[in-house]
Amino acid sequence: HLLRQNESVAWVNRRQQLDNGAVARESARLSLLEQLAGAPGLRERVNQRWQSLASAAVEGGWPDRWPRRRVLAHVGYLSQPQHWPPAEAAQWADLLAGVGLLGHRLTVSIDGVGLRRQLLKLNYAKTECQGKRDSVITHLVTDLVGILQVRSVLGKSFARFACLYRILAPFGVEPKFNDQSFSSSNELNTPVSGLDLSPMQYLSWLPFTLENFYLGLALPPPALPNMTNLPSRVELFIFGFGNSVWKDAAFYLAELRKHFRRIHTAVSPEQHPDVPAYVVNHGLLNYTQYRGLLMSMVSNGGGIFVGLGFPYEHPAPLEAASLGLPFLNLRFKPPLDRTNSDYLREIPVSRKLRSQDPYLESLGEPASFLVDLEAKHLIPATLARGSRGSRRRLRQRELQRAKRFHAGRLSGPSSSPLLGAVSCRVAPLDDLSTSSWAAVRNSTDVATAAAAAAAAASAYSGGADVLFYLGIEGRSCSETCLSASKRSVCAPDQMR
Repeated sequence: HLLRQNESVAWVNRRQQLDNGAVARESARLSLLEQLAGAPGLRERVNQRWQSLASAAVEGGWPDRWPRRRVLAHVGYLSQPQHWPPAEAAQWADLLAGVGLLGHRLTVSIDGVGLRRQLLKLNYAKTECQGKRDSVITHLVTDLVGILQVRSVLGKSFARFACLYRILAPFGVEPKFNDQSFSSSNELNTPVSGLDLSPMQYLSWLPFTLENFYLGLALPPPALPNMTNLPSRVELFIFGFGNSVWKDAAFYLAELRKHFRRIHTAVSPEQHPDVPAYVVNHGLLNYTQYRGLLMSMVSNGGGIFVGLGFPYEHPAPLEAASLGLPFLNLRFKPPLDRTNSDYLREIPVSRKLRSQDPYLESLGEPASFLVDLEAKHLIPATLARGSRGSRRRLRQRELQRAKRFHAGRLSGPSSSPLLGAVSCRVAPLDDLSTSSWAAVRNSTDVATAAAAAAAAASAYSGGADVLFYLGIEGRSCSETCLSASKRSVCAPDQMR
């Protein structure tokens, strides 16, 4: 009887804790949405993402405890005119909903006035970096536009608070662009070159490079919306922003019209006057309307998501594939990079794009079908395969996240010159060291790097199980590690 009574009391206490937690989370959700009142599009997306993440968390079980941080999130991209949904919108929705849902003290700014007001608090901080109980701000999360605004406000104090920054970078930021002296001496000029941060402070939505932190992308569960006001039959959705891409794709669009009765898109009519009259243009849709349009394709027997070549590496094709809509992926000949693309010239990466979405290209059919506009005679066959393609919803293992995600790190002696003080599991909001990447410019630097690698290898407790490689000139640490051995696991925190 006493045992049953104790169990009953424990259950009541646990239920009370759950109820209190639910009340606190609802209060946090309303506070976050209020702070996003000036950004209705992002506000709507964050609210939807919060609901889906909260449902998943209840099913999977909440973690017992974790340290609460004081997070300032500055959504910099909102300060620029938007003619299409940027890739950052998906990242911001994931991050804001996730950070708020986990109970961190979250403050959001969406303009320069709000940013300046929050950064003034740093003047009263007793420490420069996060990790202290008395810190006013433990983390400052922003995007590539926002970090430039932060630098403008802080001026000479920008470097002083460098360890606070976490930067959403959809394309990633390669270390050679991040290093101030190397980027300037090699004319690697982009708006965000030379910030001299740790490469792991840049949060990419796909694992483009091992040197950056892989934030990932939450693909919401497919739930059929109310489709009373949606077209009864949708067969194609054209994904392309910028009037020039529509003008250049006139032949391709005409070919699509031969094989599909209904073609839809959702772009600004004022910014895209060359959209053909036979394409049903719904105008810029909010996230609910856009997702409802895609779901109507699924409910009517399936559809196809067609790329016109721009924007590059955007989350939209992946989200469509997760719903079961195959992506017609334009091949680029020659491949595009910063030497032949004005857009990529402003991006801090040097990789070549052989298609509009290289990640989906790597998955192959039936998720993605390559379309070569130079081989016009093959287009009908490609369209036919796309029409017959499986409607199986795409769920890649590397895109999945459970509860809190972690970055795996090697454990080693703190005296190691390369390993330093690390832990086996480091949450993305935990402390990150300052930049340890350095350019190898001469034989002395090579000798120093080789000696450090040898010392670390001998000091590391794993012994022969750990290998250190010195990359050749012009090759990144990621490329060196991935090409060295197919059986090894690369450790980004060891890359220098």
